[in-house]
Amino acid sequence: MIVHPWARLSLLHSESPFLPSAPSNRVLIPSRTSYHWQRILIRAPCSLDPLLALSSLPLMVRSATQIILNYQSVLDTQRQINCAWPVLARVVGAGNVLVQAVARDELRHIEAQELLAIVLYILNKLATRWQAASTSHSNFCALVATLGPSSVFSTRTDPLT
Repeated sequence: MIVHPWARLSLLHSESPFLPSAPSNRVLIPSRTSYHWQRILIRAPCSLDPLLALSSLPLMVRSATQIILNYQSVLDTQRQINCAWPVLARVVGAGNVLVQAVARDELRHIEAQELLAIVLYILNKLATRWQAASTSHSNFCALVATLGPSSVFSTRTDPLT
């Protein structure tokens, strides 16, 4: 029986600082990522409103962080990368949420640097499969350069080194 690489990682402990690491918090990674992606899609129109953005943008940042960390854990445990295009779309969307949060001072620059370094790492891994990932990688590098000091991003492609 052939098992898909994502199915082998179906049950993992959540590494979120917001959830205790009890066995009851074991959740399927695809369903958890889908849940956080839906939260971003539902709240995205509200993030532009000056009144509703106060509650929407922090929620979107938490969901974007979870999506990025989920995909990082999956890509770090796989030897081969065979991802569908929705993975790329979710990573780019989560990166855009982070850039928007930095622009509105909802996210500290240190946290944003760490998370955007992971986004660049994921896009670098996905560039072997999708041409759009390398384009997105260069676009995010340009965005990071305009947001502030880019020394972390220009020299570091792997967030674990």
